[in-house]
Amino acid sequence: MKILEEKKSSVVLELSVEEAEAIAADLRENAALVGAGGAELLKLLPQAQQAHSVTMRYEWIGPEDVRGH
Repeated sequence: MKILEEKKSSVVLELSVEEAEAIAADLRENAALVGAGGAELLKLLPQAQQAHSVTMRYEWIGPEDVRGH
């Protein structure tokens, strides 16, 4: 990967097809993790509504947290 131009609001990169495919795979994996994290948070919402006097708190500890490890 080579940085061709770098500005305050943008960066222009030159990269190989293999590098682009690897980046795309990482983006897909991260999107899946974010989606899984959102699903876990939605599971907590009904519990929070039932326990009005209790403040529900969920702390994400990393990818292992949403993968069920």
